[in-house]
Order: sequence, then C-alpha cells, then structure tokens
Amino acid sequence: MYINKNNNTLIKAPCELTINGVTYPKQVFDNPIMLAELNIIECTEDAYPDSTLYTFAEEYDYEVCHVIRTPIPRTAEEIRELTVPISITKVQAMKAMKQAGVWETFKSAIASNEDALDEWTLALDLVRDNPFVAMLAPALGLTDTQIDDLFIFGSTL
Repeated sequence: MYINKNNNTLIKAPCELTINGVTYPKQVFDNPIMLAELNIIECTEDAYPDSTLYTFAEEYDYEVCHVIRTPIPRTAEEIRELTVPISITKVQAMKAMKQAGVWETFKSAIASNEDALDEWTLALDLVRDNPFVAMLAPALGLTDTQIDDLFIFGSTL
C-alpha cells in the first residue's frame, strides 16, 4: 500500500495511477525514483491513526485504485463505548465486584428482589445493556461509568 502525500489518499497497488490527469502504468510502483517524484510513499495500515481513537470516512475510486481514508477523531464517549465489553461471565462479574468491595451489597440487593435473583441465577453472562444491571447500579451505589469500569475490569479476569 502507498500514500499519495499530495492529497492524502491511500493507493492499493499495483494499479494504474492517475495524478493531475496523467495516467501512469502499474509498473510505476517498481520505480522508487518515480514514486518520490510523484510524492508517493509506501506504507502499511499502521500508518493511519489507531481505529480505537478514530473512525474513518472512506470513499473508493476503483478506476485509479484509491481509497480516500479521512481520520475523524472519536469522542471520549465513543472511545469508552468501544472499550466496554458487551458482556462478562458471572464469575468475572463476581470477582470484579469483590475487588470493588460491592459483592456483599450485590448479594443483599438480589436476595431482596425475586426478579433480580432469578435474573442472576438463570443468566449465563451479565450483559451490560440488560435492564437488570441498570436496576442494580443504584443499589450498589455505582454510576454508569463505574459499572462500565467493572465490566472493563471484569473482562480482564
């Protein structure tokens, strides 16, 4: 892969290349001097910013093998959403809650709520977006961000 530094486009070579109305044969990629004159450098996907921090607007021009990839910075909220796992096992959840010091409070909260006890007992995993999790957060004295942190930490256990 190559980057055309003139217009910051990604070129998936070898292919015919059109720059400023001039079409070059695909053999241009075998000539480092010509590439330097055209301001084209070889790269890898790693030459682009981390996709956790950026999303990419992509446009394709198949005639000249260009992929125009424009990095768009993600918001802190979008980054957090990418890092919070969708679910963790109940064992991971238990270990995370023990580490956070809320395991005993959690057991008391579900013991006093039949629906919550059924949910915990019958579930295979704890899903972050499950209303059960949202319902228990206030009983544990945790904010949404702290619940996210429990899921992130739990996924490492």
